[in-house]
Amino acid sequence: MKTLLLLAIRAYQRHLSPHKGFRCAHHVRTGRGSCSGYGHRVITRFGAVTGLRLLRRRLAACGALAREEEQRG
Repeated sequence: MKTLLLLAIRAYQRHLSPHKGFRCAHHVRTGRGSCSGYGHRVITRFGAVTGLRLLRRRLAACGALAREEEQRG
């Protein structure tokens, strides 16, 4: 499961992310790594279950930042 998740993240980073037309709101706002990079790190370090839990929390925070930026205009 862990290996499959890591391969999926790398595929997203290489093939989808460069073409989606926007950047990770967390990365833009904080200057830290993207959510996909964070997901790869936490899944590698903590395994699939804990890593996905941490990534879900990060994605929720990223979504909140994106909505906040959108409201600002």
